[in-house]
Amino acid sequence: MVQNPYTAARDLAETTHDRQGRNRVWWENLPMTYVEWDREDRLPQGPEDFAAVERAYLDLNPWIKEKFGFGAYRDRKMLTVGCGSGVEVCLFAKGGRSPRRSTSRIRPSA
Repeated sequence: MVQNPYTAARDLAETTHDRQGRNRVWWENLPMTYVEWDREDRLPQGPEDFAAVERAYLDLNPWIKEKFGFGAYRDRKMLTVGCGSGVEVCLFAKGGRSPRRSTSRIRPSA
C-alpha cells in the first residue's frame, strides 16, 4: 500500500516541536513543484525540469506572463516570503534583479 504523501509529511513534521521547524520539515519533504503530489519523481533534477516548473507556474497564472514585467523591478528592493518553488525569484533574476538571501526570520512579535 502506498502511503499518502500528505500524511507522511505531516507525521514527519509533527516530530518537530516548534512551528517553524514543522513548517520547514513539511516543505523539505513536499516542496512546491507544480507536479502531482503523489509522484515519486516530482523533484526537479536538471534544467529541463526547472523549465517545466516555470512553464507550469506561468500556465497556471497566465495574467503574470501577460501583464507583469519582471524586468521593471531590476533596481528595486523586494522581499519574497514563502517563496515556494522559487519560480518568481528566478523570473526576477532573468529580468535583471539580483536576488539576495536573507537570514532574518520574521517572528510573530516583530
